[in-house]
Amino acid sequence: MKTINSIMLRRKNRLVIPEGYLLDEPSSDRSLQHMLSIANEMKQIGYVLSPHLATALLRINPKYLKDFYDELIITLKELVGADVEYKPMYKGFPETVIEKSDEELLMDQLFGYCLDFHSYLHDWFYGKREAHNFRDHFEFDEKKDITIPLDDSNIEYTVVRMAEMADAHNMFEVLMAQPEAFSRQDEQDLKWYFKNYAAVVKDHIPAEIPNKENLTLIIVLAHQNGVETVHKFKTATDVLRYAVK
Repeated sequence: MKTINSIMLRRKNRLVIPEGYLLDEPSSDRSLQHMLSIANEMKQIGYVLSPHLATALLRINPKYLKDFYDELIITLKELVGADVEYKPMYKGFPETVIEKSDEELLMDQLFGYCLDFHSYLHDWFYGKREAHNFRDHFEFDEKKDITIPLDDSNIEYTVVRMAEMADAHNMFEVLMAQPEAFSRQDEQDLKWYFKNYAAVVKDHIPAEIPNKENLTLIIVLAHQNGVETVHKFKTATDVLRYAVK
């Protein structure tokens, strides 16, 4: 099923945590086990959490955890392809997760590339709980799209980063403003966006849409979903394009 996160993961390797999913602080010591379990499952598919996203997952409300986990893993499996064999390490998540004795080993394996974050986790969960906040203060570039090696297997793991809904809207704005013609995938993503965000999409349609074919599709989608737009047809050819769409 297509969701904002399935689109964001495919297009940007980023993830939006829905509003209301995050608590002010971790609900229990098992928050670390849940986050590390998710991180380790992602590693089996070729992905790792950024420090910012991993920190956010420490605060996810347990009642939303399984739905979030299921959507994430299903989407990542689809991205890597059906031919890639995947066997979940922790069946029945989140009830069945790693044992506490494995946590420090997993932290070394998954977050050794960001030593500040590793120290932060250790201080919070094994020290005196003196971590002052959960904002991103780690030496890690959250904006740069990179892959990183985690071990001696020569596998490059794709980093999944944190995103806000504003980032998702901006992604669609940039897409609509591109000079190149939309691909079939672009069109499908935009159809989903107009249908599911009809109440706000008018605020994110760019003032200038250079590609006439793209402009026609956007006006069609706006009309189909009751979205107001200032864009108008200027020539008979524009009207013909609209009729074809």
